[in-house]
Amino acid sequence: MKKVLFSLVVAVAAFTSCSNGPSAIEFNDAIVNANAKIAQQQIEYDSKLTNAIESDSYSALKVENDSALARVDREIAIIKEMGIAKGGEAFKESALTTFDAVRKLIEVGGKFSTLTENSTEEDFNKLIEEYNAQMNDYSTKVDAMGGIQAAFAKDQNYDLR
Repeated sequence: MKKVLFSLVVAVAAFTSCSNGPSAIEFNDAIVNANAKIAQQQIEYDSKLTNAIESDSYSALKVENDSALARVDREIAIIKEMGIAKGGEAFKESALTTFDAVRKLIEVGGKFSTLTENSTEEDFNKLIEEYNAQMNDYSTKVDAMGGIQAAFAKDQNYDLR
């Protein structure tokens, strides 16, 4: 009896340790957590960029840019390395595409640090246009990710809250 019970415990442990990835909820929560951190980073960076534009002082922006990119890259790496829950391929890909859009947005913001007293209004306006275009791209990708997340949740039979 003890041998059968021990064998059963070993078999169950082996089966559960060979799972194909995180549960749907763990998977969702990891992406949501990374998204929250990246979105907060973007909001903070955008505020600093706005302050730099309003004060016409871009010298400190390079340091802020590098710091923001490092934080975003850290979250992207976590999601890239994470296993995929059953049916979660599109959600993970959408999340990574969205996070990359934030990264590109911050990269464009970093271009403001190249402005000097010799820069023209046209130089400034080009950067504003590029930043706004990238912001629109990011917003579109966030919306798409929300739809993909909802479809994933529905397929996995859980409610998003």
